[in-house]
Amino acid sequence: WPEDIENTLPGLIQEIQGRRTLSAILVPHEISKELIASLSAFIRARGLKVATYSQLETTSDEKQKDEKQKIDVLIVDRVGILAELYQLGRLAFVGGSFRKTVHSVMEPLAAGCITFVGPKHLNNREAIEFQSERLPHLGYPPVICTNDAEEFREKLHAVLTALGSLPEDSNDVRNTIQDMVRVRGGATKKALDWIEGLSSRR
Repeated sequence: WPEDIENTLPGLIQEIQGRRTLSAILVPHEISKELIASLSAFIRARGLKVATYSQLETTSDEKQKDEKQKIDVLIVDRVGILAELYQLGRLAFVGGSFRKTVHSVMEPLAAGCITFVGPKHLNNREAIEFQSERLPHLGYPPVICTNDAEEFREKLHAVLTALGSLPEDSNDVRNTIQDMVRVRGGATKKALDWIEGLSSRR
């Protein structure tokens, strides 16, 4: 959402500028040519390379390989692939949380991503609960709340710095988050078992 972009994109760009190995995938809530053109211009004006998902889809394999090496920010102008995209990341920001209500944090958490949300996340139980956990390798929770653009920038910088101190091939953080999600799994089965237990006592 526009409110999410306003509070996250400046800090994200600043980190990409300072960490040339870092890249980002932006998934706008509403796909429009005007928004994508505006985002692309904003990013390019700051010296970063940007491309859209559809541009990569329509280029040849060889050219696509070359283009991918140059991209700092990929803007997704296609729907229905968000769950797959989370598998590519280490961090995620879930939209709606600077606007009205946060969308589900479970998909990025299930993919093992440290997940950022804005202040308007109280509609989502997992967004609240996972803030009280701690990742042993980093000392940060799997879900991190930020209240404004400056706080987002500061916390993003801190988490990226902590991740950068881990071995390059380390999957400890991802695996730990996924384990935390698994422990909370099976709620539907537990509820059905409880209901069946009530029925059998009648």
